[in-house]
Amino acid sequence: MQMPSLPRAWFAAGLSVLLLIAAVPLGVHAAVPQAAVQQVPAGVDFSPTGLSARGEGQGAAPVGTVASEDRGASRLAQRAQHLTIALSVFAALLLAVVGLLSFILRQRRKVVEALRREIAERRAAERALQDSETKLRTLIEHFPGTVFRCLDDENWTAHFMSGRDQHIVGYPTADFLVAGGRTLGGCVHPEDIAWVSELVKHAVEEAGCWEMEYRMLGADGQVHWMAEYGAVVPPRDGGPRYLDGFVLDITHQKQAALEVERQVRAFAVLNDIASRSALTLAEQLSTALSLGAEFLGIEIAVICEIHDERCRVTAIHASSESGLVQGSEFELASSYCDLPVRAGCIQAFESVGASAARDHPSYRMLGFETYIGIRLEVGGRLYGCLGFAAAEARQTPFSAGERYFVELLARWIGAAIERDQAAQHMRRLAHMVRHSNDAMFLVRDGIVIDCNDAALVMYERAREDIIGHSPLTLSPPMQRGGASAELAARYLAAARAGQPQRFEWVHSRGGGGTFDAEVALSGFDENGERLVIGVARDISVRKQREREVLELNATLEGRVADRTRELEAALEHLRRTQDELLQSEKLASLGALVAGVAHELNTPIGNAVTASSTLNDVYRQFNARVATGFTRSVFNDFLACVDEAGRIIERNLSRAAELIGSFKQLAVDQTSDQRRPFDLREVVQEVGLAMKPSIRRTPFRLVDEVPAGLKLDSYPGPLGQVLINLINNALVHAFEGRDRGAITLTAAPAGEDWLRLVVSDDGCGISAVNLKRVFDPFFTTRMGQGGSGLGLHITHQLVTGILGGRVRIESEEGKGTSVTIELPCGPGRSGQIVVE
Repeated sequence: MQMPSLPRAWFAAGLSVLLLIAAVPLGVHAAVPQAAVQQVPAGVDFSPTGLSARGEGQGAAPVGTVASEDRGASRLAQRAQHLTIALSVFAALLLAVVGLLSFILRQRRKVVEALRREIAERRAAERALQDSETKLRTLIEHFPGTVFRCLDDENWTAHFMSGRDQHIVGYPTADFLVAGGRTLGGCVHPEDIAWVSELVKHAVEEAGCWEMEYRMLGADGQVHWMAEYGAVVPPRDGGPRYLDGFVLDITHQKQAALEVERQVRAFAVLNDIASRSALTLAEQLSTALSLGAEFLGIEIAVICEIHDERCRVTAIHASSESGLVQGSEFELASSYCDLPVRAGCIQAFESVGASAARDHPSYRMLGFETYIGIRLEVGGRLYGCLGFAAAEARQTPFSAGERYFVELLARWIGAAIERDQAAQHMRRLAHMVRHSNDAMFLVRDGIVIDCNDAALVMYERAREDIIGHSPLTLSPPMQRGGASAELAARYLAAARAGQPQRFEWVHSRGGGGTFDAEVALSGFDENGERLVIGVARDISVRKQREREVLELNATLEGRVADRTRELEAALEHLRRTQDELLQSEKLASLGALVAGVAHELNTPIGNAVTASSTLNDVYRQFNARVATGFTRSVFNDFLACVDEAGRIIERNLSRAAELIGSFKQLAVDQTSDQRRPFDLREVVQEVGLAMKPSIRRTPFRLVDEVPAGLKLDSYPGPLGQVLINLINNALVHAFEGRDRGAITLTAAPAGEDWLRLVVSDDGCGISAVNLKRVFDPFFTTRMGQGGSGLGLHITHQLVTGILGGRVRIESEEGKGTSVTIELPCGPGRSGQIVVE
């Protein structure tokens, strides 16, 4: 606000004075005393030309008196008028001065107030400006992007840039603000710099703004997506042109947008797969794997089924170089399927070799670097695994959208498999129902609405004669328990109420006649309706058998008694046969003993016969010499020959006598079960002597390592039979296909009053399956080749029976067999068998 000018003030004061002067006559007139006015005759003129009388009819006064009075009054009035005018002027002037001073004071007060207001407004504006600057500075400093001002030059040299420490892409801010340092244009992606420059150039020409999204290369070498908004600042006073703007890092938004796009593609892929539901399951799985591998950019996609800790490839999308084919099987623990199955959730590895799974057997065996897999569940239970793999490591991590896609694909595949299983189950059910021998029918509201082919055969009726009619048309009026209608109504009502029914029912055939059937009824809901399914099974044959059984029960006791007698006779015959077989086995052993005796005695007796025949020849020659005369030398030769022949005969006959004694004792022991004290070594040597002829005909050896001095009070005959059986069994079975081998006999004390005898061989051993049956009667691996299957059975019977010991057999294929016999040194006890 400005002060009024001085001329305007003086003009206002003068105007006030003139108004006061104009008002003076009115004031003088008002100030003349009323009495003086009243004394002035009417018509007297107070003008300067004199006074004149008014009216003619008034009375006249004396002229002198009147004139003098008139002049005094006139002078008085004039003085009063002059005084009044002077006072009025003075008052007016005084009032003008006072008004002028008041006006000036008011104007000055207004000016002061205006100045105060202006100062306050300027201070408020300065504070507001400071606050705005502070807010702008804070906003710029905390802006998520970078605010910049740069020159409009080739590289957009930075003049100002927000960010105290570093640029949004990771470079230090100071690098952009120094001469010759980093430029904004130098950070733009090489593929985007051309069109970005063109866009900014166009904005400069139009003196407008620009908005754009482009890529920048960060300090970490990664590509960052930027959103830039800028405007052109025109030059001032010949200065340079600036470009102002700000840049936002929208990499995450771009990735999210790309992720959304990938998810849209994923749903499109899944919809594409779902639209092919008319294909077979194998075709659907092949399509799903192909589209899934294409979506993820991975060359190998596999579906595996897991069963009994093994996984089998059931569907695959891969090249032949991958090493995987449909039908390949792996141990679960050594396959990639083990990773998601054990974890229970999706597992993704961009580089297996750089992860915690690098020590897993699957990586060492197959070597896939990239892998993402998830469990496949069908019907809420583990079915297998869906996996995608690649030989090379993946450069970018699996995104959330890709993981979600794999989860959705796994659900879809699980649902497809479940649908196929359900359809397969329905086809099987339909096939079973269609080809079942039992009649099946559906009943709604007491009317048959469907049936299978077996019902047509069973009831000998056409389909139209059953469907649409009451089940009572298939039954006679009466059942064994009452009227058919009443019983059927009760059974159907119970089945509709959820109580399964099972009963026997008499049905009628279309061609005449009745038959018994077992009927089962159960209710279920279908589209809001309650239906009853019935299954009827023809039990006519069973009923006939039941009647026959009832008839047979009357003669059952007699038939049982007859059968018991037959079984007892057969058992007795079996016992006799077994005894005969055992006896024949013993006789066979005795025959082998006799053959051994004959073979062993043949040599010494033959030698003795040869010596005696030679002695005879010498005697005849000597006798001829005596008749013709002989010399002393001839006589000495004869004596020497007789002496040598006698010694040969004596030595061989002594050996024969020893053999006969041993064989006699062994034969006595074999044919009798007499207990006597004996030395174990003697029995073993006698058995070895008897078995020597049989062993000589083979390339195998019998090694006797039984020490002397092991005394027993037992049965040497059965013990010898046991040893013969074991040695013969080893000769026949232990060395098949071999040209050498040894059977070893060892013995040692086994605790107090017990002795352990071991017969072992280094042959081919016994399989685990046959090892459990070696002591069973008639079990042999050479049936029809001379084996009776009783040798080891007799051995077991003798050891655990009359000898009162225990027998244990141990064997391993390729490492021989060992039979351990533990015998009491004194009176025996019941034995046992142990197989290892």
